[in-house]
Amino acid sequence: MLLFDQNYEMGVFKGFGNKNNLIIEVGSQEYVLELNKEEIADVVYHLMHHENLLIPFNKETQQLVLRSDQTYAEEEMDELMNISDGADEHGEE
Repeated sequence: MLLFDQNYEMGVFKGFGNKNNLIIEVGSQEYVLELNKEEIADVVYHLMHHENLLIPFNKETQQLVLRSDQTYAEEEMDELMNISDGADEHGEE
């Protein structure tokens, strides 16, 4: 879980621009960030697994604050599936 302080705000994803640029709006300020391939993959993963287009952003460093470990969701899903399988064996739903 991320703890936010005064340097962090939620940016609204506006789109991808040319040359690996990400465009986000933080408050009334629009930022264009140049990302590498790994960072782009992290942003795409973040957007696909959240119900909104908000991206945590550090105003001081002008960098995104994303959890880059993409396996955590898969591990949690495996655990939930195992629990569900166990409930079926015990006659529970």
